[in-house]
Amino acid sequence: IGFRCYLDPVIPEALCIVHEWQDAEAFAAYTNSRYFSRLNAVLRPMMTSRPISRRMKAALIESV
Repeated sequence: IGFRCYLDPVIPEALCIVHEWQDAEAFAAYTNSRYFSRLNAVLRPMMTSRPISRRMKAALIESV
């Protein structure tokens, strides 16, 4: 559904990537895809520390 990248205003080398998926099955398909593997192959060598992954469930209340 969405993909957003935010730079940390305090730590210049830090960033946050937010992915939004329709459901757990769609997320699982993405993490098992060739695209995800390629993205990891490119990004991991640039990381200076281990990534933190926080997975959350949310319910849409209203679209306005």
